[in-house]
Amino acid sequence: MNTSRLWVATGALLAASALATRAAPFLATHARSATSLSAAQPTASARTAVSLNGEWHFAVDPAGEGERDRWFAPDLDQRRWDRVDVPHCWPVDPRYQYTGRAWYRRSFTPPEPIGSRHARIEFDAVFARARVWLNGTLVGAHEGGYTPFGFDVTDLLKSGQPNVVAVEADNSWSTRTMPGARPGTDPSVRVYPWWDYGGIVRPVALVVSPPVYIQKQRITTTPDLASGAAAIEVAVWVRNTTAQRASSRLRMTIVRLDGDREFALDTPAARWEASAETLAGETKAVTVRTTLPKGAVQLWGLDTPTLYKLRAELITESAPATADLHDATFGIRRFEVRGEELHLNGRAVRLGGANRPSDDPVFGLIEPAAVVERDVRLMKAAGMELQRINHHAPPPALLDLADRLGMLIVPEAANWQLQPSQMDDPAMRADFERQMRELVERDWNHPSVVAWSVGNEYPSDTPSGVRWTRDMAAFVRTIDRSRPITFASYRAFRADLARPEDEGSHYVDFVSINSYAPAERLGAVLDLVHQRYPGKPIVISEFGVREDKVASRDERRRYFSQAAAVLRQRPFVAGASVWTFQDYRSRFPDTAPNGYRPWGLVGPDRAPRDAYHVVATEFATVRIAAAPMSLAGGRLIARVEVQARPDFPSRRISGLTLRIVAKDSANPRVETALPDLAPGERIQRVLAVAAPTSAAELSLEIVRRDGSVMHRLAAIDRLTPRQQVSQ
Repeated sequence: MNTSRLWVATGALLAASALATRAAPFLATHARSATSLSAAQPTASARTAVSLNGEWHFAVDPAGEGERDRWFAPDLDQRRWDRVDVPHCWPVDPRYQYTGRAWYRRSFTPPEPIGSRHARIEFDAVFARARVWLNGTLVGAHEGGYTPFGFDVTDLLKSGQPNVVAVEADNSWSTRTMPGARPGTDPSVRVYPWWDYGGIVRPVALVVSPPVYIQKQRITTTPDLASGAAAIEVAVWVRNTTAQRASSRLRMTIVRLDGDREFALDTPAARWEASAETLAGETKAVTVRTTLPKGAVQLWGLDTPTLYKLRAELITESAPATADLHDATFGIRRFEVRGEELHLNGRAVRLGGANRPSDDPVFGLIEPAAVVERDVRLMKAAGMELQRINHHAPPPALLDLADRLGMLIVPEAANWQLQPSQMDDPAMRADFERQMRELVERDWNHPSVVAWSVGNEYPSDTPSGVRWTRDMAAFVRTIDRSRPITFASYRAFRADLARPEDEGSHYVDFVSINSYAPAERLGAVLDLVHQRYPGKPIVISEFGVREDKVASRDERRRYFSQAAAVLRQRPFVAGASVWTFQDYRSRFPDTAPNGYRPWGLVGPDRAPRDAYHVVATEFATVRIAAAPMSLAGGRLIARVEVQARPDFPSRRISGLTLRIVAKDSANPRVETALPDLAPGERIQRVLAVAAPTSAAELSLEIVRRDGSVMHRLAAIDRLTPRQQVSQ
């Protein structure tokens, strides 16, 4: 079977070959045509965000009696309460090694009167369930510890006076929560395998905007790889909180980003406007389209992760001097499932990766940007470029880094090993759909997000599992049709499965499997899945071996090298992600005595283990294949043969530098830029340095654009000129 499916960065499916002919009538035929703006007038922003991070009062509530005792009351005596800094994760605070309910309180005064504007308290995440009060009134509740939520507090907020917000957070679990326990009698079903990091774990803010404001926007890009142009579709949701009909104008501008700098695009297609008519109390999606010409388009890719920003300004007729401003960052890229391959921007990619649990010994689930950047850079340096990442919504900082550095991410929500009775429960299905919607709508503009996963290791070979896969895949497509759907199966390789359609992998766009088979049996597992689902790419969403379950480190090193050899022999394998990048805290049975599960390529402190370096070598897309050397006239001459892997991992790669480093040489570093390399391509470069006095101080390196080393040969013997050094 030879199928071809196309997904583009947050976008609808469009035939690439038709873009050029459609470009001219695109705007004229659309119901809400985009009108070019030659000179947009600046408008003052009427949206403000007041951070509520910082010092809060905190108390645990083991008896669950905080509500009875009115811990939400504005006049509560807080003298016996502790003080903590939000974002806060109480399980990493030595005082609160505790599972259950806890309360947060703080007072704040809005910096300016809100007048007729609309006010919301917005939380990036509270683990795992939250109830929120303002000035003694319950304003709402939320379940799901990784996704954002907010509540309208317009009628409760007091301008110019102290306001008291109280939050009850609950990190306990049951068989009806996600994550949670599963039905059964085994101790392992009572817990889930990562830590219950309770608290207000991400930022919280008071957001004040005009009463008619932009709720969200989705940016769909469809690049035409032949012409170089790109169709842009923007859907902007306008929320009218007033009691009257509102007439507004949407003004939109696209700029290209380079770090913190913005560059205007020299085309009227990057500036346009549309009308927005909303009824009282209505939320309405307004969709406009434009086409950027070739000169304005730079594709987002793994080596050239070019980003753009779209600024939407909503100007309402009743207040024309101000606007509600809403920015969104996006990239222009094309992602395809084509037969048994994954394609990025028209070229096949076969990539390694790793799963990264949201866990840090100091910060727990808070995950400050510096912590995330440390991890993501370690992953990118080891060639980890395609990953399912973890079992829940990843932190926003991780996706921002993936956008900037060039990584492909498959986010997943909520369903970790749910059992048939849970997957058939209408309330749990509704809870999953809500959490999944929050995830998708938060992350649909990230170019690094290339697919969605609807669960991990649930019994996908049962009628309940098949229904779940089919129904949830269909549900996600109602929100975002621009990306493929998958899930992590541990049943797709069952030998006694009667028919492919009896297992959920039949109903998704590419197959993902979690396999912990020994390296010598991994090939048979992959061949069985491929035979069962021909015409679909296979991604190994989890594979690995624990540091404490091998007789020696050599055994673990051999496992990863042997597994990589298995992958190279099977072109239908498009990706493989190690479980896990780092050790993670757990109370799951068979956790190590230090409280961590040592699956990691790095430890809890992120110190790389031997296995990290082995995986980095195996996941190197380009390597030094040979480096014969000679001495001539006091100079060391290296004739270096560089090869792009033809099998796994493989992709077209750019931005590399080859360098020779001789620390005790008169000219210790010489380097040369490498051209773009296609899979399997070999080139030779000659580098020369003053002869060093010690071979141990000599190395050859292939370096990425960000400065990380992709491949290194060290301690080369310069005294044997005809010796060929191979890896």
